[in-house]
Order: sequence, then C-alpha cells, then structure tokens
Amino acid sequence: MEILEVIEKLGIPTFWGYLMYLLLKDVIKNLFNNFNEKMDEIIDKMGELVNKIDKLIIEIEKIERKEKEKV
Repeated sequence: MEILEVIEKLGIPTFWGYLMYLLLKDVIKNLFNNFNEKMDEIIDKMGELVNKIDKLIIEIEKIERKEKEKV
C-alpha cells in the first residue's frame, strides 16, 4: 500500500489510471474522427449547395437579360 501512495504522490499513473487513460484516449480519438468525418460531409454538401446557387444566379441573370431585350 505504501508503494501505491508514493507512486500517486510522484504523479506516476497507476495501472488502473493508465488503463483509463488508454480507454479515454481511444474514445476521444474516435469522437474526433467521427466529428471530422461529419464535418467533411457537411462541407461537401455546402459546396454542392453553393454550386447550385451559382447556377441558379446565372439562370436568373439570363432570364433578366432576355426580359430587358424584350422591352
């Protein structure tokens, strides 16, 4: 028991502490990987949306030009 107290006082992780560290490290890593994947999907979808909006703007400008030519 004294050895564990010395180890804890020195700040050296115990076996259980180390296992918890490994577990949390993997959990956090997976969370960030999932977050990054979702953010990539969102960014891709936003890029597609911007392209569609650009195409719509071009079409609207064409229609406006045709209307001006008629007048």
